[in-house]
Amino acid sequence: LIPMLIYPAANQSGMGIFLVALVFGIATVGTMMLVVFLGYQGLSLVRFKGREHQLHLFAGFIILLAGAGMQFMGL
Repeated sequence: LIPMLIYPAANQSGMGIFLVALVFGIATVGTMMLVVFLGYQGLSLVRFKGREHQLHLFAGFIILLAGAGMQFMGL
């Protein structure tokens, strides 16, 4: 996505490149922060009573699923 936005801006000016990169960076970081915040708020609704010692196992399983998705599904 960023090359499609940067190339037209590069034809205009250096300031255009800077503004496109700045807006893209702010949008990317803002989206990541929003997703983490919503995930944190959603998990605060789940009660893990008695399962706190297994949270690292759950986190590892999620990372395993993400890696398998990238490897086998091309995500």
